[in-house]
Amino acid sequence: MSPKDQYNLAISAVPYDKDLLPPVIRIVNPADEKGEQEACYKKNPLRVAQDVAALAQLLLGHYHKTPVISGTHYSLSKYPGEELKPYMIWVAYWGTAQLKMGGSSPWTLWQYSGHEVVPGIGANTEANVFFGTETQYSEFKAGKGNVALRAVQM
Repeated sequence: MSPKDQYNLAISAVPYDKDLLPPVIRIVNPADEKGEQEACYKKNPLRVAQDVAALAQLLLGHYHKTPVISGTHYSLSKYPGEELKPYMIWVAYWGTAQLKMGGSSPWTLWQYSGHEVVPGIGANTEANVFFGTETQYSEFKAGKGNVALRAVQM
């Protein structure tokens, strides 16, 4: 789908509410879905990154909060440049090796496990960590730009 079509679908499903967390764009593994996404990505990786950035811009304009780009370390490492730098990153990475992603933006949220036991919720609960201070977490919830990027530039 085009960025505009994805945007229209998103805003029809999730109405504007100033109290919502920032919107999330999920980047799936390019090898998923019978190889169609991987074929599209291989044809023009820069175009795919630009389309994700265009969708993020549309969502920012509607929800007035900086979107979060979410994906595995594998899928996020495929993006070649700085197109996603203005947006916060939520990476799923359960490995112990050094985490490498494309571009220069650091992760804002890191899902480091999917097998935690949380009383009242149960087993196989995803566990995440936020990159920043409590004040920066408030800025994240308010969708005030790429919080982690500002934190590493201080």
